[in-house]
Amino acid sequence: MIRVYQRQETGAELRTEDVPFYPFFFLTDIGLLHGFPRDKFRCKTLRGSNPYRYLVVFTTWQTHWDAASHIAKVTGTKGDTPEQLYLIPNPAQQYLLQTGRTLFKAMTFMRCIACNSISKSIPPGHSRMRSVPRTGLFSSPSVIIAVGTTSLMDARTLNGPC
Repeated sequence: MIRVYQRQETGAELRTEDVPFYPFFFLTDIGLLHGFPRDKFRCKTLRGSNPYRYLVVFTTWQTHWDAASHIAKVTGTKGDTPEQLYLIPNPAQQYLLQTGRTLFKAMTFMRCIACNSISKSIPPGHSRMRSVPRTGLFSSPSVIIAVGTTSLMDARTLNGPC
């Protein structure tokens, strides 16, 4: 779950909503997850011939990182993200990409009070991965402020073969 904050039309009220969140990454070879518990993820083979053609989705952030660690171990990668894995390490960015809740629609710049995304801590052992920025943001509690309702990807519908 992730908490979304949205300022109401009056500008004085703030609405919060806890919404489902499904962490994900892309893989070049689904076989890299061989040996990782199959009931811990869903996957979908994407159309086209691009290298990162497997979308892998999890129900928890911890399981997402466990799978990334498994892939690093299988590929023998130490200290970096394996090149077979396309990883977005920020849960706020993943949520916004997944839901499309980045639209400001008719909101004018002057009405925008704040628009921030701050992520949860990354589990120990993952801070040395190449794609994780070392900015200090990862020690803050999760906060997402966003506007919009367009859905781009619904992880609950991923039941396709891999």
